[in-house]
Amino acid sequence: MAVSQETLAILGVGIALAGIIFASNGQLGDRIDGLDARLDRLEIRIGRLETLIGHLETRIGRLETRMDRLETRVDRLDVRLAAVEKETARIIGFLEGSDMTSLPLPSHGAPAEADGANVEPLLPRTSLPA
Repeated sequence: MAVSQETLAILGVGIALAGIIFASNGQLGDRIDGLDARLDRLEIRIGRLETLIGHLETRIGRLETRMDRLETRVDRLDVRLAAVEKETARIIGFLEGSDMTSLPLPSHGAPAEADGANVEPLLPRTSLPA
């Protein structure tokens, strides 16, 4: 069977197109390989970020615990400060109503007794020598 020139030309064009398609498939394969490599690196970075997030969550939890303890301590100090302010106001009220020569104060931090046995007098104010 004889092959015509026209058939050979069509066959040549087909072979040429097949070569172009094969070459472009090779380039496409290279691009796909490059994308796969990039995705692998991205997956590794995401894994590292997830690890860092876990560490940060742990640290934040510890800091929240410390903040809660500090808040409790501050609340207790607020209560104590309010008591000191109340006592200070009481003493100032006492001084404003007295001649300021004596003030009942508990001795050695012990509470003052109702009978006054545990009270030290306040000495009158004198100027200090220069």
